[in-house]
Amino acid sequence: MAFLSHIRHITPRLHFAALSHELPALVEGLRALGCGTIIDFAREHRPSVESHRVASVIAQRMHEYPSAMHAIKLSALGAQDDRALAARHATNIAALAARLNTSMAVDAEENSLHRSYSETASGLMEQYNAKIDGSSGFAPGAMPTVFKTYQMYRADSVDELEKDIEIAKNRGYIMGAKLVRGAYLRLDRDSGALLPTKAATDASYAKGLETALSSANGHVMALVATRNMDNIEQALASENTDRAVFAQLLGMDDETTSRLVEERARVFKYVPFGNGITDLTPYLFRRFLERLSWG
Repeated sequence: MAFLSHIRHITPRLHFAALSHELPALVEGLRALGCGTIIDFAREHRPSVESHRVASVIAQRMHEYPSAMHAIKLSALGAQDDRALAARHATNIAALAARLNTSMAVDAEENSLHRSYSETASGLMEQYNAKIDGSSGFAPGAMPTVFKTYQMYRADSVDELEKDIEIAKNRGYIMGAKLVRGAYLRLDRDSGALLPTKAATDASYAKGLETALSSANGHVMALVATRNMDNIEQALASENTDRAVFAQLLGMDDETTSRLVEERARVFKYVPFGNGITDLTPYLFRRFLERLSWG
């Protein structure tokens, strides 16, 4: 229970996000409690003229915190204006992650960006993730450089995951699969791309996790990004639980994170950050509306 008794002392003032100057104490405090950090510059849907600044901030944080994981969003890199430019920025960031021996997750976004997101994330995995070594593909404690995010509320998510697993196996590289339920229900509810019910989404997530941790897929590491205890228990009970890592949002589900720390699982807190309130407000407001959408 040490995690629960100490986490409140290092939680930032905004509770669900951190200002840049709060990151050093937060990252170190989480590390001392046995928890890693996924650092995410909380900018979204930025014009291409701002993309260089966003990429520079992400790169700076990678240099400062190479032992943390990092997250990027293509919309923050100008994808809505110039998808090729966003892909170039993402490639440069992935190359830096490889040089620093750190890991990054390419976060999925709304349906209108899905195709370009999927192509970019898959390409980065192939280019920068290590090659399969002939056995499991993972050295003890190793992590893929790039994780691709699968939103399991999408009707095509299991098929896409299975296809990507097969491609990675055939082309000989290890794969990082970050599994989430999805965070754009409010925007994409009427897109036709999503499963019709929460129960269907839950089944999709369970199937995706089962597939990722299958003994036949020893080249896959699953980032189980959820608060759902059924899925967490599923991953912990797997004979391949050493290929599962876990994540929960900063300021939420601390009991779940504490349980995983006690289980000596590899677990992270997802930490959105900004240089000021203006960086953080749009992200926090979107997440608030999204929580309302799920009921």
